Amino acid sequence: MYFNEPFNTKEIRSSMTENGFAIFQNILDKNLIDDLDNAFDNEFMDKAISSDSYGNAKFLPGASHLIKALENLIINEKINYILKGLFSNKPYNYTSHSDMQLGLSSGWHKDDGNGSYFEGLDDYFLSSDCKVYKIGIYLRDAKKFGGLTVKKGSHKFKGFNKGKNIYISSSIKDIIIFDVRLTHKGDRSLLNILKQKLGINILSYDRRSIFFTFGANNEYTKIFSKKNMLRQLFETGNKKISKMPESLKKKLNSLGVGSYF
Repeated sequence: MYFNEPFNTKEIRSSMTENGFAIFQNILDKNLIDDLDNAFDNEFMDKAISSDSYGNAKFLPGASHLIKALENLIINEKINYILKGLFSNKPYNYTSHSDMQLGLSSGWHKDDGNGSYFEGLDDYFLSSDCKVYKIGIYLRDAKKFGGLTVKKGSHKFKGFNKGKNIYISSSIKDIIIFDVRLTHKGDRSLLNILKQKLGINILSYDRRSIFFTFGANNEYTKIFSKKNMLRQLFETGNKKISKMPESLKKKLNSLGVGSYF
C-alpha cells in the first residue's frame, strides 16, 4: 500500500485493483508545498466558500482553474509518472475536478455522487474500465490523526459497510491516490460534528487538504468530469471555472495528458 521510488508499477496497479488506494511517499518538494501554503493564505482566502455545515471550514471547488499555484501540482512530473504507470501507459485525462479545503472533514462517503457522477453507466461498480482516481494531499503531517480513513476494498461495493477500516498515516510530502468509488472519511465523529457546528476547530491546526482527479480516457471519466464541473459551477457560481486556463492546458498537453474544458 505504501510505495517509494523506484516504483513497482505492477504492485501499484495491484494495490489499486484490490485495495482501492495507494500511498506514495516523498513526492512533493518543499518549494511546491510552500507555494501551496502561500496560496491557502492568500488567493484561497479571497475566493473560498464558507461552509454552513462545517462550522468555520472553507473550501474552493474548481481550484485548479482559479489558483495559479495548483497548476504545478496538477502537472507535477512525479505524480504524472505514477499515473502513466497506473494507466498502463495508455491515454488518461485530467477531469478538472479540484478542491482546496480548509478545516473541512466529512463522514463516510464515496466520491461517485451516489451514482450521479456516472449517470447512465449503471455498471460502473462492475466494469474494469472504470478507472477514475482521486489524488489527495495534506499540507501537514497526518501520521496519527487529521488525515484520511478508508474502507479497504470498498470500491467493489455500492454499500458503505464493506471493507476493513484503515487510517492512512501520511507525511506532508506524501500523496494518496484512491478510487473515487472507495468509501472514505476524514475526522468526522459525532463529537467533531458538534464542535464544527459550534465553530470550534476539531484539530490542533488548520487542516489544509487538496483533492484532484484523473481518469482513463473513456466514457466513465468523461461523464465524471462533466458532472463534477456542474457541481463546481453550482457551488461557486463562477462561470470562469468552466474554462481551463491556457497555461494549464498547454502544460498538460506537453505531458500527453488530455482534458475536457
